Amino acid sequence: MIHFESLNLVKDWPIMPKFDLILIRNVLIYFNAQTKAKIFNKLRMQLADEGGCLLLGSSESILYDQSFKVQQEDRVSYYCNDIN
Repeated sequence: MIHFESLNLVKDWPIMPKFDLILIRNVLIYFNAQTKAKIFNKLRMQLADEGGCLLLGSSESILYDQSFKVQQEDRVSYYCNDIN
């Protein structure tokens, strides 16, 4: 099942289920570091606890956040919740 939804990344988000995959490409580059950190916190809370992945564009990075396991490819970065 796929769920597509538009929402304002900066404002409060509606209550949603956790997702296995969130795709955000070439959007976060327009925000300052403080706003990005807030958005990443929200995104992390929406990912499935085990194996949930966030897919970002090649110009976006959250390498400073150690709660994600990072896989870098040529034009995309995958950030997955670390399975302990």
